[in-house]
Amino acid sequence: LNLDRFFPKKSLLQERHFNTCAVVSSAGSLKGSGLGSFIDTHDIVLRFNNAPTDNHAKDVGKKTSIRIVNSQVVAKPQFKFLESKFYSKSAVLVWDPSGYNATLED
Repeated sequence: LNLDRFFPKKSLLQERHFNTCAVVSSAGSLKGSGLGSFIDTHDIVLRFNNAPTDNHAKDVGKKTSIRIVNSQVVAKPQFKFLESKFYSKSAVLVWDPSGYNATLED
């Protein structure tokens, strides 16, 4: 599948230090916030799943340093993970929640 092209040659954050970080969720809670410019001022910006920035930059910013995606985004054909330029604009970290069985009672 030629998947090795998707893996970095060295550790993702090796020898890198950041003073500020913005963690931007994929929820619609930032709609109308006008925080886009503030988010983009951070040294590193983490985003989740397939939350768009195009046409929403005023509220969520444009900058994406690392995109953290659920393994379902990678597996489901409708996301076109391997073909889409959307996921190639930044580093991508994929996590698989299936191994977690925690509940609110735990």
